[in-house]
Amino acid sequence: PDRVALSVDALTGNDAPLLVHGDARLVDASGADTGKTLFGAYGLDDTALATLGGANAFELLLRRNLVTGATVAFRRELAQAAFPFPAAWVHDEWLAVVAAAMGGIVPLRHPLIDYRQHGSNVIGGVSANFWGKLGRLVAPGADRNRRLLERATQLAERYPTLAAATPVGQASVSEKVEHERVRSSLSPHRLARVRTVLAEARTGRYREFGGGLQDIVRDLVQPLRQ
Repeated sequence: PDRVALSVDALTGNDAPLLVHGDARLVDASGADTGKTLFGAYGLDDTALATLGGANAFELLLRRNLVTGATVAFRRELAQAAFPFPAAWVHDEWLAVVAAAMGGIVPLRHPLIDYRQHGSNVIGGVSANFWGKLGRLVAPGADRNRRLLERATQLAERYPTLAAATPVGQASVSEKVEHERVRSSLSPHRLARVRTVLAEARTGRYREFGGGLQDIVRDLVQPLRQ
């Protein structure tokens, strides 16, 4: 019931961010509280939340999205900068990365909504268990890699038009594009991709733009076609 008031207070506070978002209580299909939270499912600790609300939010969001659209409130200026939405991006991810590039996100640690988990969520907020993570390793990854490259390329095209674009930010986006280009060009034959993956690992970009060791293992073992 206090969601709107909390969001407005944050948007009109001293920091005057472009976007605010918050945590959520995860509830089951019948609406019962599961005792879990969205930030908990994302693995967001105090350090990550401080980064998300600070000057390095853009770099963090180049690695993974941590903003859920159902909890978001934002300023008109952000909508004007974000439109038109690139086809490869989910709306909340795009709003978040544009807001971070322009210097203004505030995460609210207070749960703003109940997020119902019913088994048919398009995205959902439940962290993957062991079997879920294993399933990602054995699922074909070519489409995902192409989509990540398309998203990075679209961001690189739009980044210079943002009001707060910086040479450092542009360099990060360019490195992100190169990282996704390497991943999308991996051989379908696992042995043939080992040298490429290890060379990419030495650049540090797996850590900077993804899940680090988890993504290295994924690229070494995941099938890239049906």
